[in-house]
Amino acid sequence: MSNFEYLNARVCRMRSELLSRASIEELLSFNSAHMVAERLLEGPYRTELAEALAALPPAQALDSALESHFNTIITNITRIADDDAALALAPILDQWDIQNLKAVIRGIHFEVAPELIASSLGPGAALTRDDLETLSELTDIKSIIDQLTSWSMPWGSVLLPLLPQFRDDRNLRPLEHALDAHRFRGISNSNDDPIHDKDTVKLMSMEAELRNVITALTSLGGDEAPLFLPDYKDCSQTVKKLFGAKEMDQAIDILADSPHRRILDKAFPFMTEPGRFAMFERLIDEELLAQSWKMSLIDPLSVAVPCHFLRAKRNEIMNIRLIAMGLENNILRNVIDVGLIFTGAK
Repeated sequence: MSNFEYLNARVCRMRSELLSRASIEELLSFNSAHMVAERLLEGPYRTELAEALAALPPAQALDSALESHFNTIITNITRIADDDAALALAPILDQWDIQNLKAVIRGIHFEVAPELIASSLGPGAALTRDDLETLSELTDIKSIIDQLTSWSMPWGSVLLPLLPQFRDDRNLRPLEHALDAHRFRGISNSNDDPIHDKDTVKLMSMEAELRNVITALTSLGGDEAPLFLPDYKDCSQTVKKLFGAKEMDQAIDILADSPHRRILDKAFPFMTEPGRFAMFERLIDEELLAQSWKMSLIDPLSVAVPCHFLRAKRNEIMNIRLIAMGLENNILRNVIDVGLIFTGAK
């Protein structure tokens, strides 16, 4: 079992700086992203915001500062974690590197300028900003794989077997799925897995289940078979039933009789609109936050503590962005409020 005593003590200190629900909701009373940025200068984002505001317009500065702050958080946690804790955290932290890798791969594939690719990148863990900018300047997918391999990063070996097929069909989907699936390598629903921290297994298994629900929903009526995480044989009965659904009404009936009924009840009023699964996907964040919060209370010396903090910090940033974007686009306050998620204590 990993020793999280020192790491979690430091994380609890970081967690004390999370904004309260009242502080987030106060931002809704402002009239612009500039006012939001000025208010946040009084809190934990002040260093990054002050630097960004000196060079960028308020909305862009806010976005840049939020990303920079989260990147610092991830870097600090990675630096503090000992070997055992780092191993338990790796599948959780990998999600941000994989998001960036997918952005680079898409950019290279569609011949986007390196500076535009770089502008789309977010925080990372194992991959630094310099690493990602180096990848952004390469000319093809093979070069990305070679570079990752030369850095002894696992994603090179994950992507290499798929390269011949990609050269034939130019389809990015299997490459992106392989990167996502790699996060869940060997993760099972067994609590006695000798390789993985049992709490990491629980955290990742629930995430895989919820992501698979979204995959099944968004694949309804499509021509391509959905690609599930980690493997179809490991999916829950709910996901397997959704995979067989042909119409939305059938899928809704399946969800209504599943452990995900609570998400459905909240998201259902929005599931007839364009982008109908956006609210369902946002509410997945609420479920994952609730899970890690409860687990961190049960065992305050487990990987659930840094996991919950990272999820809570990411959610805080998403809430701030939703508010700032809504204010800049004159969206009604009650509409913005629908997308805000609050779960668990700081």
